[in-house]
Amino acid sequence: MMWEEIFTLVKENPAWSLLFTFLGSFTVWLYKEFNVMITADDKNKLSLIQKKMDLYGKLEAVTANVINQKDDIKALQNLYNKLGESSSYFTEDIRKIIRDFYKRGDTSLLPTLMAYFEMEITKLAKNKSILESLDIPTNTIEYILRLFRPLKPIIVIFLILLAIALYILLVLQHNNVWSKTFLTVIFISSVFSIMVLSAILSLWLDKKLPRQGKYNSLLNACMIFSPILSFWDVRLSIIVLIVQIVSLIMYGQNKNSNKLII
Repeated sequence: MMWEEIFTLVKENPAWSLLFTFLGSFTVWLYKEFNVMITADDKNKLSLIQKKMDLYGKLEAVTANVINQKDDIKALQNLYNKLGESSSYFTEDIRKIIRDFYKRGDTSLLPTLMAYFEMEITKLAKNKSILESLDIPTNTIEYILRLFRPLKPIIVIFLILLAIALYILLVLQHNNVWSKTFLTVIFISSVFSIMVLSAILSLWLDKKLPRQGKYNSLLNACMIFSPILSFWDVRLSIIVLIVQIVSLIMYGQNKNSNKLII
């Protein structure tokens, strides 16, 4: 029934037909553009991951050489050179061990350093596997997710445009300053909620969402679902926005967070 009404509306009103044609063409164009961008980004990430894996593999071999030949000055000098050349790729934990090694010259630190290299190689291999599964799907689910990836930013764009349109329509219907203020706050908190939700879903679909735990999950829920209270009573909108901002700050300050969602 709904589709028949839409078809009748489009048939009787050329303006609607033009609008739907424009939206359809715009969506297809956006899909192609985002697909190209995502594919290029994945290739760059894979290239960087492979470069890091090669680098850590070479460092692992050079470090093992020093451990097995402690009296070989050339092997030690080669290690110093390789560590210096690769410093921009190291994590903070690896840098701390290397600084201690530089200061003390203690080769007993090298097995620990090798263990960190192994951990990084394992982590990089896992990330590489995830990216390859997204780029070259091996089953139906992965193929569907690959097709859906360019749609994620498009859906967010249309949701935000819809929120803007509703906001403008509602503001034009009110003359009261307080009503316009509450509507503006509701609009801001709703857009914020959409952005947080889309970021979480995007990371989850890309298998990159870090483990959140109860505390972070509660903060995420506050940022996403608190705007619902504003539709129950618009006077709560300011409190809702404050709750979202405080939740974001607390999320960022939480030491257990592996990475920020937004």
